[in-house]
Amino acid sequence: MKISKKSAWTNLSKSLVKNAQLSILSAVVMLFLALSAHGQKLEDFKTCAARPSIANMPYTRIKSAALSLERSKKSAFSAVSGYGFDRMEDEKDAILKKIKTEKGKIEDAEEEVEDDKKRSPELTSPGEKKIKDAKEKLEDLEDDIDDMNKKIDKAIDKFETLQEARKKVREIFEDVNDELDNTLNRPHVHIGPKPSSSDKEATTKYNEKLKQLKAYVHKIGDKFDDEAEEHLRQEKGAGTTVKNLKELKAKTAI
Repeated sequence: MKISKKSAWTNLSKSLVKNAQLSILSAVVMLFLALSAHGQKLEDFKTCAARPSIANMPYTRIKSAALSLERSKKSAFSAVSGYGFDRMEDEKDAILKKIKTEKGKIEDAEEEVEDDKKRSPELTSPGEKKIKDAKEKLEDLEDDIDDMNKKIDKAIDKFETLQEARKKVREIFEDVNDELDNTLNRPHVHIGPKPSSSDKEATTKYNEKLKQLKAYVHKIGDKFDDEAEEHLRQEKGAGTTVKNLKELKAKTAI
C-alpha cells in the first residue's frame, strides 16, 4: 500500500512527539529520584548505620512520612490499653457463667413448682418467686452482655487501627530498602562524581568512599529488614487479636 508524503510526515511527526514526551518523562523521573536523594551525604549514612532508626533514616522525604506514621502507631498502641483480649474474655466469661447459673436456678425452680403443684395445686409455690428473681437477674445480665459486646466492638476497632498503623510503618521500612538499592545504583549523588581514571589519588579516595557507602547501606538494610519483619509480626498479632475478639463477641454460652 502506497503511503502519501503527507501521511508519512504525519506519522513521523507523531513519532517525534511521542519520543520527545518519553524523553521528558524519563528526565522528570530521573530528576525526582535525584531530588529525593539530594542532601544525603556519606556522613548521613554513617549516622544511620550507627543508630538505625526512623529518627535517623538517611532519606529526608521518607523520614518525614515515617515519623508521622510512627506517631500514629504509638497513638494506636496506647489506645488498645485496657482492651486486651485475655482480660475481655475473662469479663465476658464471668457474665456468661452468671447467666448459666441463673438459667440453672430457673430450671430447678420450675421443677420445684411442678412438684408443689402436684401436691397442692391451690397453693403458691416458693419456686415461683425464685423464677421471678432469676429472670430479673437474667435481664440485668443480658444488659451486661450488650455493654460487653459494645466494648468488644471498640476493641476490634482499636486493634484494626493498630494493625493498619503497623502495616504502614512496615511499608516505610520496605520503601527505605528500595531507596537503598537506588543509592547503590547512584553513588555519585552521595559521594560525588567518579574521577578520571588518570587521577590515581582522587580515584583511590572515591573508591574508599564507595566502599564505606556500600558498607553503611548494607548495615542499614539488614537492620531495616529486621524492623520490617518485626512490624509484620506485630501486624499479624493485631490481626489475630481482631479475629479472636470477633469470635468472643459471637460467644453466647459457656
